[in-house]
Amino acid sequence: SSLIALLLFLCSPVPAMPQEASGIGEWQTYLSYAGGQTVAEGADRYYAATNHGLYAFNTKANNLVTYTPQQGFSGIDITAMRYHEATSQLFIAYESGLIDVVKDGTNIRTLTAIADKNIVGAKKVLAFTFSNGTAYIATTFGLVTYDLGDQTFGSTFFGPLAPQWRTSGFARL
Repeated sequence: SSLIALLLFLCSPVPAMPQEASGIGEWQTYLSYAGGQTVAEGADRYYAATNHGLYAFNTKANNLVTYTPQQGFSGIDITAMRYHEATSQLFIAYESGLIDVVKDGTNIRTLTAIADKNIVGAKKVLAFTFSNGTAYIATTFGLVTYDLGDQTFGSTFFGPLAPQWRTSGFARL
């Protein structure tokens, strides 16, 4: 039943949401929340990334919340997203290689190590996999590890023909 709810959530159009009035000198953000790209299920939320934004449906409060760069998110071109239950963190990756780690829906920490890597070519994050306290991050140039406890990046494994080959995922056997 949660799979059906998740599919309905992703496929449903987002209704127009009332905008708060902005004062003089304050910025207002208007992003399209159409065109779902990926979803992630959290403890009490379903998160949906679109072409130009992120929103979440809170199942306890029964409300829809939108997230914008104005609130501290790093971008709008989301390429991958995954929720890690043990640490209650949502990992959001962008086309640029930046990763936002969101704790409790509001505490945002931006990881720049992949975006800052001194390599030629794209640094796009394609997928996250979690295993034994490590996040395995599949990118266009290879695989990157991130220690969830220490919150530090570890090893980088380049694909055999990077950047021609892309690492699209990771599976622990």
